[in-house]
Amino acid sequence: MREIEIKARVKNKEAVISKLAELGCVLGDELEQRDVVYARNSNSMQEFLANDLFLRVRKTPAETIFTLKYHPNRTENGSPLSMPLEHEVSVSSASEIEAMLALLGFTPATETNKVRRTAHFNDWEICLDEVESLGSFIEVESLVDHDTEVGPISEKLTAFIVSLGVLPEDIGVKRYDIQLLEKRFSGV
Repeated sequence: MREIEIKARVKNKEAVISKLAELGCVLGDELEQRDVVYARNSNSMQEFLANDLFLRVRKTPAETIFTLKYHPNRTENGSPLSMPLEHEVSVSSASEIEAMLALLGFTPATETNKVRRTAHFNDWEICLDEVESLGSFIEVESLVDHDTEVGPISEKLTAFIVSLGVLPEDIGVKRYDIQLLEKRFSGV
């Protein structure tokens, strides 16, 4: 399966929550997540973006999830030409998977701490995130077959986010790990 995801900065979280409620979306309880992204090369922004394989260990109070994201089509500047291929599995020991990653030559590149609330609508997963040192965001995700064309689904997800009152210029923000690395490498 492939995950098509549109992310946007949220300036008025309560208005977005209200619009979701009008659509019948019920947001779940707040869930703390700690995501550590691993890469082979992450000594600079350019090195990090040149990776085609990113591994993530997500810890919540209830479980640990290991995710592999593969970006087979990258441009020269590291931007993806399409959504990554993604595989995910629950693991029983965070420390064991972290030790395996180290043996495979992957090192922690960044850590993201957030509080997430989720809902579902039209077979989509909606995530409202409060990300430490970055702010409030919404993600709308659709799981599709690997050969599904990304464009039409991205357009539907984008239109949905706009219908919630999010401004078009706030849509399409970078992944949290990239935003955090940009802050680190710029010294902000």
